[in-house]
Amino acid sequence: MKKAGKYSATVTALADDETASKQFIAPYAEVNIKPAAPSIKIFALAQADRNAYTKAYMELEVSPYEAEKYGYTKGPDYADKVTILDAMVAIHRDMYGANF
Repeated sequence: MKKAGKYSATVTALADDETASKQFIAPYAEVNIKPAAPSIKIFALAQADRNAYTKAYMELEVSPYEAEKYGYTKGPDYADKVTILDAMVAIHRDMYGANF
């Protein structure tokens, strides 16, 4: 499927002995396809008390959809662009793992 939109399908169900079948129309599914947007690699330093660096992120890959994966939204002008919000989410995901 290459286009976004609403699709329906005809499904054929076979009986266990494969001698009888029944066709029905499956409810439609809406398909949203996001345009391919490039990821970027960032460099960042995480800092704790007394200006001590706790972790350096060298070439952390960030996609434009990083924030969306965790429930954050961006305005339509920035939906397919990597923003600082995406970068912060990627850093926190890396720092906290499954607890994020």
